Amino acid sequence: MKSRIARTAIAAAVTSLVLVGLGSTPASADVCETPAVLTPAQLNDAATASCPLSGKQVRLSVLSDFFVVDVPAPGDMAVMFAESLDDHGTSYAISTSTDGHVAALVAGRLIGHPAAAPRVQLVGSAHAHDLSPASEDTVLSGCGSSSSYAWKYALNGGLGVWPSAGYNWWHNTSGQPASNAYSLLDASFANAIADSSSCGTGATSTPKFSRLGNTTRDAKTHDGYSVIGYEDLSGTLLGLAGYWVSGNNIVEADIRIDNATSWHMSTSLPVPAGRVDFMSLAVHEILHNWGLDHVADTDQIMYASFNTGAGSDRRTKRSGDLNGFNILYT
Repeated sequence: MKSRIARTAIAAAVTSLVLVGLGSTPASADVCETPAVLTPAQLNDAATASCPLSGKQVRLSVLSDFFVVDVPAPGDMAVMFAESLDDHGTSYAISTSTDGHVAALVAGRLIGHPAAAPRVQLVGSAHAHDLSPASEDTVLSGCGSSSSYAWKYALNGGLGVWPSAGYNWWHNTSGQPASNAYSLLDASFANAIADSSSCGTGATSTPKFSRLGNTTRDAKTHDGYSVIGYEDLSGTLLGLAGYWVSGNNIVEADIRIDNATSWHMSTSLPVPAGRVDFMSLAVHEILHNWGLDHVADTDQIMYASFNTGAGSDRRTKRSGDLNGFNILYT
């Protein structure tokens, strides 16, 4: 087991976007002669020049690991999140406009063609709303203010939600950190859609989820299967989550969980010293794949920082988490 006693950072919700290459220049043969898997720089050059990118993939680095993402079909989008133990939680996205232009958000940098940029800019930009720092400090304390969290979470409503059939997922047991991983995931899904919170607030949302069975498919390929799987993620990564949007609907969502972390693999509390709570990470990633982004309030599940030991668990939604979920699914 890897010894990891650190914590993740607030992710790209507080990262300023730097506009890179968002211009439109004539395509040249050299720029458009791209490999099958593009780097962000190659994507930026080709997308800015309006080169055809159908069938291409993009490799997005996440610390010492990476996503390889298909360039979405026109009108579609992919959104990804990374959680780490050393202050590197962040968000990624790649979108294709209906007329075939491509843009991407890569760790806070916006690249590609301006026609596809607006949808990408929604990811990780919850602080773009007019909420002053002073009032934000007030409303984000304790259980949080549901009205203010409406601003933070409603943003992702523009990125797609699960249709009425719900989030139906497959489990790849290969490399699972313990034999009870599925039962903990099932409990985590139940917590994620719970209609009440630890702050006593109620909800009216009625989302659905179902485990469809075990699979040997991986949790990083856009193949129509929503898979939760395990691998030794590089460096200090805890988990990677990502979902694909077609039109206004989420159509697939995958989660990769590190299997070399010293996890607390139990429903019981407290979390032992030096261990990370598996259920807390699982609920966080599952809520990403329901459409929720990171927030700045340390009390909420969607805060992108994970401690170890007693008191570090965040399994039950607070009022902000609950209200954000209701906005998307009521």
